[in-house]
Amino acid sequence: MTTKCIPDERIPKQLVFGELDRGRQSVGGQEKRVKDTLKVSLKCFNIDSTCWESLAQDHQMWHRKNTRGACIVENHHALMHKRAARKNRTHN
Repeated sequence: MTTKCIPDERIPKQLVFGELDRGRQSVGGQEKRVKDTLKVSLKCFNIDSTCWESLAQDHQMWHRKNTRGACIVENHHALMHKRAARKNRTHN
């Protein structure tokens, strides 16, 4: 069995490797700033991203919010895992 190489100047190869007008394409998508990542994490934990700094000043309240948020995230992941397992069972 023989394979043929696609010439470098062919459009399909250039599209696949993202080398058209803009040169090489960065791998992995857009870089995220720490601020953006923090905002997503706070949202997952049900903490308001506009006033989290003042909330963090009260250590007990901050700890309580983080503990509750972690429980919410863990429960959400467990439910997603159960749904996926149930979906696999019904489709197989």
